[in-house]
Amino acid sequence: MPREPSARIRRVAYPLRFPRGGVRSSFRIPAAAKGLAVMFTIYLDDSGTSPSQKIAVATAMIIPALEIVRMETEWEALTKKEGFSSLHASECAANNPKSEFATWDRVKQERVFRRAREISRKYGTTAFSFSVNKKDYDEVLSDEWRNHFGIYHYTWAIRHVLKFVDQWNFEHNKMRPLEYVFDWMGGAKDKRRKEVERVMEQAEHEAIEHKHPGQYTNFAFRNRKDTPGLQCVDLLAWLHYQTVLHDFQGIPRHPLAEIAFQEYEKPPFFLHAVTVRRKNLQRWMAEEAKNPKAIELLRKWGGFNPTRTRG
Repeated sequence: MPREPSARIRRVAYPLRFPRGGVRSSFRIPAAAKGLAVMFTIYLDDSGTSPSQKIAVATAMIIPALEIVRMETEWEALTKKEGFSSLHASECAANNPKSEFATWDRVKQERVFRRAREISRKYGTTAFSFSVNKKDYDEVLSDEWRNHFGIYHYTWAIRHVLKFVDQWNFEHNKMRPLEYVFDWMGGAKDKRRKEVERVMEQAEHEAIEHKHPGQYTNFAFRNRKDTPGLQCVDLLAWLHYQTVLHDFQGIPRHPLAEIAFQEYEKPPFFLHAVTVRRKNLQRWMAEEAKNPKAIELLRKWGGFNPTRTRG
């Protein structure tokens, strides 16, 4: 059994199984929320999905449903004060000449990123992130297993982030249904989106078998520009991407990421981030190949196709 990962940005052993009680949180469900059908919304984002990027990252941030309006109100105030419409961390940090951040100086970048982190931690309960070296994934997993777990690296990372959220839900939300909001991934025929839909369909099937129906039916794809929660989690995903670039390739973290990294290394911890190493991935694959249940699921879902699409 791997050691419990701390809530800081840290690489831990793999396979990924949080022991019960392993994801600590001081959050308590307010009485006013207990009558809601969905008490928490999970915002999910990716980083490194471009073919030119060597690392894939999936990140999720959990926000209580009662806090979303207040969070969005503060976010709107930030956008008006600083004069931008939608925060995209990588574009902002790079002063992308085609973006609204082209002329921002470092002082403004630091100020906006700091305020974005403050809002995320003020209203968010916790966040999880998972990353994998694409080359390792491509070389270690056979085509058969990739067809099951995900042709796209982000899909596989999403599976693990959902495991983290599921463990948190067990510990703190008594397995009540959640709402999942993914960053927009194209239309209903987009292959990446269809893989994510497939993951959610499979997860719901497993939830039904464990007598927790409805766990994964409430999900949607939304435009980051119109969704402050997705802009918050985009910043976390970018930070994790910068950190694993440093780990795998020795590339220094962007100065803005370094500031955030040092902040997240201090309590109260907020971000649980996990990176899988090649040797751990090889060990996990060897175990899965001998696991009768895993083989059964592989055969069961091998030809599975999503039965519905989401807006």
